[in-house]
Amino acid sequence: CCSKGGSCSTSSDTVSTDTSLILISSECTKMCGENALQGDFQWNVVAIAGSEVSPKGDGAFMVFDTVSNKMNGNTGCNIINANYVIDSVNANGISILPGQVTMMACPDMNIEQAFLNVLPTINSFSFQNLDSTCCAGQTTLVFLNKEDKEVLKLKKADKKKESK
Repeated sequence: CCSKGGSCSTSSDTVSTDTSLILISSECTKMCGENALQGDFQWNVVAIAGSEVSPKGDGAFMVFDTVSNKMNGNTGCNIINANYVIDSVNANGISILPGQVTMMACPDMNIEQAFLNVLPTINSFSFQNLDSTCCAGQTTLVFLNKEDKEVLKLKKADKKKESK
């Protein structure tokens, strides 16, 4: 990302008293950018706007296709499909465009409503819990709004999304 003349996030993605971990984490976020979303992994929603989410059923999740810049997933009730755009200047900048959502009625629509409400506010992303392998070790994906406040937190599922 930085080699393209863009600006990269220099904030650390982990909190630690070991400064080498902070530096590794910060460098990994700069190097990984959109590439860290690759791999057809399911990212399970664990918090929306700072509130923990208790999944009902399969729970809300997102999967990113970095070849076609498409995101699909589940809102906790309905299926969602949308395109996304990576910022050409800031490799960690992202916008999720309005998409299509099925319209099933579910007993509890609160998680879905909160999830759908934060999607248009997403402005950038970062990773937490990186290890020394950088991009291969990210386990938590955080989306931030324009004020750099966390609006969505996702954990990588243990295995890749299964094809249907």
